[in-house]
Amino acid sequence: MGFEFREFRPLILFGIAFYAPTVLMTVLQRCGNIFVSKLTCSFEQVSFFDVANQFLLLVGMFLVLMMTALLPSLTALHMRGDGKNVDAWQRTVLGYCGAVVFMAANALVWIGRPVLTWWRPGAADAIWMNALCVTPALVPMLVAQAGLNLALLEKKPRANAWAVFAGCLAMVAACVVLVPAWQSRGAAWATVAGYSAVGGVFLL
Repeated sequence: MGFEFREFRPLILFGIAFYAPTVLMTVLQRCGNIFVSKLTCSFEQVSFFDVANQFLLLVGMFLVLMMTALLPSLTALHMRGDGKNVDAWQRTVLGYCGAVVFMAANALVWIGRPVLTWWRPGAADAIWMNALCVTPALVPMLVAQAGLNLALLEKKPRANAWAVFAGCLAMVAACVVLVPAWQSRGAAWATVAGYSAVGGVFLL
């Protein structure tokens, strides 16, 4: 039995509508290195930001996976029209993710500097300060993932696209303004601005 393209067209277009913003999100996550390199001409500053950004991405990826694991259950609830339990499940998992953020932030505050001093003696302070600056981005990152879950359930790719576009725009604008003045730390705060814009649009 053959299949015609028109049968798959809605699924393919729906996938593309969510895939394109995913590419933009990757740009948001990684463009800080490029801005630091181009605006400071210092590979040392790039490394100061990159290590801190890797900490953010590692913790963030764990949290995003926790939120993404909800989708099958949320989809079943949504198909039954049980929006109340969809919200309840999201709030519950957000609470657990918030606890992880709290523990990660405390670990960074209390043992981050000694670990970095052992690993990168000459760069520990700069990396540690950048990591402290970028850690608040975990909160809007969680909000954004909860919003993405709802956008998938409600089949609203435009909400996701506008959120990620706003995040990229905020990240680029903040890098242009902050990196020349604050170097790698400017990129750390620009990252917070980028994720905050994504989460903010989803909240709206």
